[in-house]
Amino acid sequence: MKSETKTMLGMLLVIVVIFGIIVMVWKKQDAPANLDTLIRSDSYSMGPVDAKVTIVEFADFQCPACAAADVVSSTCI
Repeated sequence: MKSETKTMLGMLLVIVVIFGIIVMVWKKQDAPANLDTLIRSDSYSMGPVDAKVTIVEFADFQCPACAAADVVSSTCI
């Protein structure tokens, strides 16, 4: 490749990255999830009901990848 082509590709890459950052910064935050639809009355839960942070985990423990991820998520909680 010519050095001019490399320079133009580099400048294009920088412009795309800057544009991506601007879009991410200006993007509005999504509304918080409605916990009533995520957590049923018979769902297993840990900790206080009025906690500031709620973690909802969806998994299929017959799936080897989900079972392996459970080991990691269990150690984090």
